[in-house]
Formats: sequence, structure tokens, C-alpha cells
Amino acid sequence: MVRPSPQLRAGATANGFSSADYSANNQTEAEKARIEAEVHRLVTSRDKKYTNFIEYNNYKLIYRRYAGLFFTIAVDVQDNELSYLESIHLFVELLDSYFANVCELTLCLTSTRCT
Repeated sequence: MVRPSPQLRAGATANGFSSADYSANNQTEAEKARIEAEVHRLVTSRDKKYTNFIEYNNYKLIYRRYAGLFFTIAVDVQDNELSYLESIHLFVELLDSYFANVCELTLCLTSTRCT
């Protein structure tokens, strides 16, 4: 399952944490995988009637679902949630214009065009 997320800052990973966050905490690959799996579980199992914001450790997870894709960003607890939701939406619009009617399959098959 592909869990892309917008790369709003340099070094962002699939769950929104930057590589600087990982290296600053000296986390092992297993710990990184555990955090990513936990964030994925929290976001995908959440009922649609709740908000798109989840407090997780010292971060706030902000996510948005488009069809079967979840775009997730981890930000500081004090940051403005709505501006990040708007950033996610703008990123999806950018993908849509770049790939001409983007869908999940397009992102899976042409992921090398993004790098």
C-alpha cells in the first residue's frame, strides 16, 4: 500500500517526519518503521466523523484522504492546522496538474518522475 505524503520541506518522509527528526533522535531503522506503522494505523483507522488532526507524542498529525490515499504531515503542536490542510490540498492539485488527472495507480507506476 502506498502512503505518499506531501514533501513540504526538504527531507520529509512518508509519515511527515523529516530526516533531521530521525537523526536528531538517533532512532534505529526498526524504531522508524514502528513509528511509521503506528502513525499509519492511527490515521487509516480513524472514523471520518472526526477531525483530521491527531496529537501524537510531541507532534500534531494532520492528514487528508483523497480516494484511497492518505497524505499526512507531522507538525509542531503550536502550528496552524488549517494552513497545513490547505498545503496538502495544493500539493494534490499540483500532482493532478503534473500527471493530468492523477490517481493512485499513476502515483504507484510513475513515482520515479517525482524524484
